[in-house]
Amino acid sequence: MPEALSVEFIHHVSRVTRDLERSREFYIDVLGFQPIQRPNFSFPGAWLFNYGLQIHLIQTPEPLDPPITEP
Repeated sequence: MPEALSVEFIHHVSRVTRDLERSREFYIDVLGFQPIQRPNFSFPGAWLFNYGLQIHLIQTPEPLDPPITEP
């Protein structure tokens, strides 16, 4: 098996949510993230920043399929 790459840091992650305002409140009120400017995409979302990390929230009205866990 090949050796895994070492990760030094993560700059941003995306999180899909069906309730944008509730997710936004959690990251801001509980974890202390701050809203940052987001491009005017055609779908609702929010970008937040703290601890050197950006969280990109993406709203979807439909539940997503479960993630694939096997290669």
